[in-house]
Amino acid sequence: MAVHAKRVYFRAIEETDIDYLYLWSNDDEINEMLCGWHFPGSKGFIRDWVANQDKDQNNRRFIICNSDDNKPIGTISLVHIDWKNRNAYLGIMIGNKEYQGKGYGEESIKLITDYSFLELDLVRLDTDIIEYNYKSIGLFEKLGWIKEGCKNNFFYRKGKRWHRLSYGIEK
Repeated sequence: MAVHAKRVYFRAIEETDIDYLYLWSNDDEINEMLCGWHFPGSKGFIRDWVANQDKDQNNRRFIICNSDDNKPIGTISLVHIDWKNRNAYLGIMIGNKEYQGKGYGEESIKLITDYSFLELDLVRLDTDIIEYNYKSIGLFEKLGWIKEGCKNNFFYRKGKRWHRLSYGIEK
Protein backbone atom coordinates (compact mmCIF):
# COMPACT_ATOMS: atom_id res chain seq x y z
CA MET A 1 0.00 0.00 0.00
CA ALA A 2 1.25 3.47 -0.84
CA VAL A 3 -0.05 6.89 0.21
CA HIS A 4 0.54 9.69 -2.32
CA ALA A 5 0.86 13.48 -2.44
CA LYS A 6 2.36 15.73 -5.12
CA ARG A 7 6.08 15.44 -4.33
CA VAL A 8 6.17 12.56 -1.86
CA TYR A 9 4.60 9.20 -1.25
CA PHE A 10 4.79 6.70 1.58
CA ARG A 11 5.36 3.01 1.14
CA ALA A 12 6.07 0.08 3.42
CA ILE A 13 9.56 -0.29 4.81
CA GLU A 14 11.36 -3.05 2.92
CA GLU A 15 14.64 -4.93 3.13
CA THR A 16 16.00 -2.77 0.31
CA ASP A 17 15.80 0.20 2.72
CA ILE A 18 18.27 -1.24 5.24
CA ASP A 19 21.24 0.69 3.83
CA TYR A 20 19.34 3.99 4.03
CA LEU A 21 18.10 3.27 7.55
CA TYR A 22 21.61 2.27 8.61
CA LEU A 23 23.08 5.48 7.20
CA TRP A 24 20.43 7.70 8.82
CA SER A 25 20.52 5.94 12.19
CA ASN A 26 24.28 6.43 12.38
CA ASP A 27 24.23 10.14 11.49
CA ASP A 28 24.89 12.24 14.61
CA GLU A 29 23.34 15.40 13.10
CA ILE A 30 20.08 13.56 12.49
CA ASN A 31 20.06 11.73 15.81
CA GLU A 32 20.49 14.85 17.93
CA MET A 33 17.27 16.28 16.45
CA LEU A 34 15.11 13.21 17.15
CA CYS A 35 13.09 12.48 20.26
CA GLY A 36 12.55 8.82 19.46
CA TRP A 37 15.12 6.50 17.91
CA HIS A 38 18.29 8.50 18.45
CA PHE A 39 21.03 5.95 18.66
CA PRO A 40 23.29 4.19 16.16
CA GLY A 41 22.16 0.79 14.94
CA SER A 42 24.02 -2.10 13.36
CA LYS A 43 22.84 -3.47 10.03
CA GLY A 44 21.80 -6.66 11.82
CA PHE A 45 19.68 -4.73 14.32
CA ILE A 46 18.05 -2.73 11.54
CA ARG A 47 17.46 -5.88 9.46
CA ASP A 48 15.64 -7.49 12.42
CA TRP A 49 13.66 -4.29 13.04
CA VAL A 50 12.56 -4.14 9.38
CA ALA A 51 11.57 -7.83 9.41
CA ASN A 52 9.21 -7.23 12.34
CA GLN A 53 7.38 -4.15 11.04
CA ASP A 54 4.28 -5.98 9.84
CA LYS A 55 3.66 -7.76 13.13
CA ASP A 56 2.23 -4.87 15.16
CA GLN A 57 -1.08 -3.36 14.06
CA ASN A 58 -0.65 -0.52 16.56
CA ASN A 59 2.23 0.94 14.56
CA ARG A 60 2.33 2.11 10.94
CA ARG A 61 5.80 2.97 9.73
CA PHE A 62 6.60 4.15 6.21
CA ILE A 63 9.48 5.17 4.00
CA ILE A 64 9.00 8.65 2.53
CA CYS A 65 9.93 8.64 -1.16
CA ASN A 66 10.44 11.46 -3.63
CA SER A 67 7.71 11.10 -6.27
CA ASP A 68 10.01 12.19 -9.11
CA ASP A 69 12.65 9.47 -8.79
CA ASN A 70 11.22 7.08 -6.13
CA LYS A 71 14.29 7.74 -3.96
CA PRO A 72 13.83 7.16 -0.21
CA ILE A 73 14.28 10.46 1.63
CA GLY A 74 13.14 9.64 5.17
CA THR A 75 10.71 7.86 7.45
CA ILE A 76 7.34 8.72 8.92
CA SER A 77 5.49 6.73 11.55
CA LEU A 78 2.25 6.49 13.45
CA VAL A 79 3.05 4.55 16.61
CA HIS A 80 1.19 3.59 19.75
CA ILE A 81 -2.06 3.78 17.79
CA ASP A 82 -4.91 3.61 20.27
CA TRP A 83 -7.78 2.27 18.17
CA LYS A 84 -10.33 2.63 20.97
CA ASN A 85 -9.57 6.29 21.70
CA ARG A 86 -8.61 7.02 18.06
CA ASN A 87 -5.19 8.64 18.59
CA ALA A 88 -1.55 8.03 17.71
CA TYR A 89 1.96 9.42 18.05
CA LEU A 90 3.66 10.86 14.95
CA GLY A 91 7.38 10.61 14.23
CA ILE A 92 9.13 11.96 11.15
CA MET A 93 12.71 12.10 9.90
CA ILE A 94 13.95 13.50 6.60
CA GLY A 95 17.17 11.52 6.56
CA ASN A 96 18.42 12.51 3.12
CA LYS A 97 19.95 15.94 3.74
CA GLU A 98 19.42 17.04 0.11
CA TYR A 99 15.70 17.16 0.88
CA GLN A 100 15.81 18.90 4.27
CA GLY A 101 14.40 22.42 4.44
CA LYS A 102 12.71 22.17 1.04
CA GLY A 103 9.11 21.47 2.01
CA TYR A 104 9.22 17.67 1.89
CA GLY A 105 8.70 17.39 5.64
CA GLU A 106 5.76 19.78 5.46
CA GLU A 107 4.12 17.84 2.64
CA SER A 108 4.76 14.57 4.50
CA ILE A 109 3.18 15.83 7.73
CA LYS A 110 0.13 17.09 5.81
CA LEU A 111 -0.17 13.72 4.04
CA ILE A 112 0.15 11.60 7.19
CA THR A 113 -2.33 13.86 8.99
CA ASP A 114 -4.89 13.43 6.19
CA TYR A 115 -4.23 9.68 6.11
CA SER A 116 -4.67 9.48 9.89
CA PHE A 117 -7.88 11.47 10.04
CA LEU A 118 -9.54 10.43 6.77
CA GLU A 119 -8.38 6.84 6.20
CA LEU A 120 -7.72 5.55 9.72
CA ASP A 121 -10.47 7.69 11.31
CA LEU A 122 -8.17 8.86 14.09
CA VAL A 123 -9.19 12.05 15.87
CA ARG A 124 -5.90 13.15 17.43
CA LEU A 125 -2.16 13.02 16.78
CA ASP A 126 0.70 13.84 19.16
CA THR A 127 4.40 14.45 18.68
CA ASP A 128 7.39 15.61 20.71
CA ILE A 129 10.18 17.98 19.68
CA ILE A 130 13.45 18.70 21.45
CA GLU A 131 13.54 22.39 22.37
CA TYR A 132 16.48 23.35 20.13
CA ASN A 133 14.90 21.91 16.97
CA TYR A 134 13.54 25.31 15.90
CA LYS A 135 12.82 24.22 12.33
CA SER A 136 10.50 21.42 13.49
CA ILE A 137 8.83 23.66 16.06
CA GLY A 138 8.13 26.28 13.38
CA LEU A 139 6.89 23.68 10.91
CA PHE A 140 4.46 21.97 13.26
CA GLU A 141 3.12 25.31 14.51
CA LYS A 142 2.70 26.49 10.89
CA LEU A 143 0.62 23.37 10.23
CA GLY A 144 -1.72 24.08 13.15
CA TRP A 145 -0.22 21.84 15.82
CA ILE A 146 -0.62 23.23 19.34
CA LYS A 147 2.09 23.18 22.01
CA GLU A 148 0.39 21.37 24.88
CA GLY A 149 3.17 20.73 27.33
CA CYS A 150 6.81 20.62 28.29
CA LYS A 151 8.85 18.05 30.19
CA ASN A 152 11.72 20.00 31.64
CA ASN A 153 15.28 18.68 31.36
CA PHE A 154 14.06 15.50 29.66
CA PHE A 155 16.96 14.98 27.24
CA TYR A 156 20.71 15.04 27.72
CA ARG A 157 22.39 16.14 24.50
CA LYS A 158 25.37 18.28 23.56
CA GLY A 159 26.59 18.21 27.16
CA LYS A 160 23.48 19.70 28.74
CA ARG A 161 19.81 19.14 29.59
CA TRP A 162 16.99 20.04 27.18
CA HIS A 163 13.20 20.18 27.42
CA ARG A 164 10.82 17.90 25.53
CA LEU A 165 8.01 19.94 23.96
CA SER A 166 4.72 18.13 23.37
CA TYR A 167 2.49 19.08 20.44
CA GLY A 168 -0.93 17.84 19.35
CA ILE A 169 -3.50 18.30 16.62
CA GLU A 170 -7.14 17.24 16.49
CA LYS A 171 -9.38 16.35 13.58
